[in-house]
Parts: sequence; structure tokens; C-alpha cells
Amino acid sequence: MYKILILSILLTLLISCDPVETPQLDDQITVEGWIDEGGHPIVMLTKAILVDHTARDVSNLSDYIVKWAKVTISDGEHSEILTGKYNPRYYPPYIYTTSNIVGKAGKTYSLLVEYKNYTITALTTIPHHVDIDTAFAVPSTDSTDFGIKIIFNDNPSTHDYYKTFSNCDSTSNMYLSTIMQTIDDSYFSKPEIENIVYRGRYLDKEYKHGFSRGEIVMVKLCHIDSISYAIWKDYENSLSFSRNPILRYNNNITTNITGGLGYWCGYGSSEKIIEIK
Repeated sequence: MYKILILSILLTLLISCDPVETPQLDDQITVEGWIDEGGHPIVMLTKAILVDHTARDVSNLSDYIVKWAKVTISDGEHSEILTGKYNPRYYPPYIYTTSNIVGKAGKTYSLLVEYKNYTITALTTIPHHVDIDTAFAVPSTDSTDFGIKIIFNDNPSTHDYYKTFSNCDSTSNMYLSTIMQTIDDSYFSKPEIENIVYRGRYLDKEYKHGFSRGEIVMVKLCHIDSISYAIWKDYENSLSFSRNPILRYNNNITTNITGGLGYWCGYGSSEKIIEIK
């Protein structure tokens, strides 16, 4: 459900343009995977694509999708081999999933990907969800468009991290990462946290910051662990500090994947649907 990095992490993972490092990308697999509290695991796999100053045709993304991997998820008690299948509501339109595992808060989930000579592993936890108490449209300060203000209550006795996503495409299950919305509660002085959520970004499309009248927007607040926070924070920094985040960001993004690239994240999630009027 979370479309975040696809043409950044998915294709190049925003890896440094250092000529010593980048040739290694062609030998790796990129993982984009998550499991929601109350949801089923979703995993997408691609061959990492080296994007450099040498032109390369990446117009046919299907050439880079990994379709024949063995993907196993375990919650410590049960293991399940995921089924790979075409699904046009995701991008790329091929996912590994199962209905036999449902994400539960407080549990740790392991990921194992086996493909040819690759063995890829990762671990993630699902924190308990935090409800969005209020969500409503607010005028953007620099245009006629709108942002969405969300208000939620944080637990002051614990150190917590959050990430917001949005989806205003009824034909897609993909939630896009909203810009500069990776939250560390230590920066807030009171339990009630207010944030403005704007449109998520596809890197391969012209970006529009705000939402327009008539749009129906699904906003999702995810309670995440510290590793997921580091991954998302690095991703946001890549967008903030680079003209072209695919080519010009000079720091590697944090990953919790061993044996490959990408991320495997657990989300304690809650959502609201808002019509922009």
C-alpha cells in the first residue's frame, strides 16, 4: 500500500554516485516490503538499476521485476511462502503476498528472499497504532490548493516515531510518502501533535504540492520503529538536498536489508478519508 521510493530506492536506491560504488548495484536485488497492523504482507522485488551519466533504457520496467523468487514471511510462530502475482493496483504491478499472515502489533516479522544465488533477510516490528483524532483540509499558504491537518495524541512516556502517507488515486492501492513527514516525538513539547500533510510524490511525474477541490484523499499515519524512521528520514533528506534525487544525493540511504537493497517495514497504521471541498 505504500508507494514511496519506487523510482528512487527501487531503481537506484539513491546510492552515491561515487564511480567506485555504483557498478556494484547491477549485482543486487532491491526489496520494497511492508506489513500493516491488521494487514497482509506486501513485497515487491526488482533488479537494481545503475543510473549514471551513461544513458540506459529503463522504459520497460518489466525487464527488472523479479517474478520467480521464493519469499517467506515468519512471525516467530508461523512461516508462510508468499504467492507472486500480477496486480495492476501496485507499481510495479507484481507483488508477493498472502492472506494467511495478518500483521499484529508488538510482533516481529522476518523476511527471507531466495532467488538464484541471492539470499536476502530482514526483520521489522509493528508498533501499536495511534489513531488520527482529527483530519481536515486547510488552505495552502502559497497556492489555491490545500493541505490536510492531522492531529493525534502521542504517548509522552515512550520515544516514538511516525510516518505519514497519502493516496488520492482511487485506481491504486499505493500510498505515497508525504514530503517531510517523518516524525520524531522528542521534537514536540506536548502529547498532542499537529502536522500538515501534502501530496505524496512520484519521482517520474511532475510534482504538485497540494490537493485540489473535489479530490478524495486517504491519509495514513504509521507508528514505526527506529530503523524504519532512519530509512524514511534519509529518503526525505535525499529529496530535500538534491535537485535530482536519483542521481545527485551523495549518502547511502539506511536499510534493514541484509544481502540486498531496500526496506522491510512494519506499520501500526490508522487512516482517515477527507474530501477536499
